[in-house]
Amino acid sequence: MYYSPLFLQTPSVLEGAFYQNDLGRLHRSIAFKDLAAKIPSRLHSKSGRGRKPFLKVEGGIALLILKHYTGLSDEILIDRLNTDWCMQYFCGVQLNARRIKDKNLVSWWRGYIGRHLDIKELQSVLIGFWKPYMEQTHVTMMDATVYESNIRYPTDVRLLWESITKVYQLIQDKRKIFKLAVAAVITTSIRRITWDTRETAVRANARTKSSANNY
Repeated sequence: MYYSPLFLQTPSVLEGAFYQNDLGRLHRSIAFKDLAAKIPSRLHSKSGRGRKPFLKVEGGIALLILKHYTGLSDEILIDRLNTDWCMQYFCGVQLNARRIKDKNLVSWWRGYIGRHLDIKELQSVLIGFWKPYMEQTHVTMMDATVYESNIRYPTDVRLLWESITKVYQLIQDKRKIFKLAVAAVITTSIRRITWDTRETAVRANARTKSSANNY
């Protein structure tokens, strides 16, 4: 049987080799201990009863980060964790000859951390840890795709139709307030504009479908 000399080295040598690769550099950039301090420990660490878990809270957070970093499924991630010493170091565990058989371990930690983690405290911990390395801290940048909104693509026809609808509603509201009769000229004009707008929308949709069919 072939033995890798790396596994025969002292823990300090292994740790040095770990921090020289990508996972090690990623591990250095995350405040695992500070994040874990915001999440209550599992019952075993308090009472000592039951089976000792493979991972501490830091390891659970690291496992979820590995999930997104690697893009692996929960089951394949556990298989990789059983055989990849770098992933084990990342999660703060050394399995040696042991194996994690629980394929739901990732899902369990996802639910546990999701129930106890306060996102505001998470942000404050990460900001405090990363601030010395930040530049232009007066600038705020956000990804708009994470916000739900009712904004749809503003075509000219839609904007014109909504403007007509809004103006007509304002006229109706003012009529009721001042108890005015409907002016035939205004009503006729609005109806004509409304009809023209609808015809324009129909023609625009027809041109769009025709162009799509040509392609």
